[in-house]
Amino acid sequence: MLLYFVLSCFYLSNRTKTATYFKENIWESEFVISPYIFGVFCPKIYIPYGIDEEQLVYVLAHERAHLKRKDHILKVVAYLFYLYIGFIRWFGSLMVCLGRDIEYACDEKAVLNMDKRERKNYLLALLNCCAVKRRASVYPLAFGKIGIKKRVIRMKQWKKPSIVLFTITM
Repeated sequence: MLLYFVLSCFYLSNRTKTATYFKENIWESEFVISPYIFGVFCPKIYIPYGIDEEQLVYVLAHERAHLKRKDHILKVVAYLFYLYIGFIRWFGSLMVCLGRDIEYACDEKAVLNMDKRERKNYLLALLNCCAVKRRASVYPLAFGKIGIKKRVIRMKQWKKPSIVLFTITM
């Protein structure tokens, strides 16, 4: 599994060598099908060529949420920890849940200050980015990769959290 991880990173690194600078740490590549972040110490956002400007706003909101939350580091550390503890059966399920929850959290962070129309456009961007299947990989945090149906349903039902103060009485 460690070899698979290293080879996946090497493969992605080679595929992104031809990427061209777009703006603000964003790179475009003909080999990118769905936007994602790649890199641990100097992470970059990779997007496909010709992505619609309106969709790009929503894609970048999601990918920047990953960067702010340091998910690119969390996924690598979690995967290496998974390799270290020796493939305990239940931990594999936790890895799947971790990936799903990372995407849910970034979706929620991205739509936090959006109105209903903007959330609809966000969901359309999510669906457009997941329309094409791509090679599975261990590392990237892809915009449209994990559990699209559940993510769309969650975002349609999502309501901005209200601030509630709790007091503890003893």
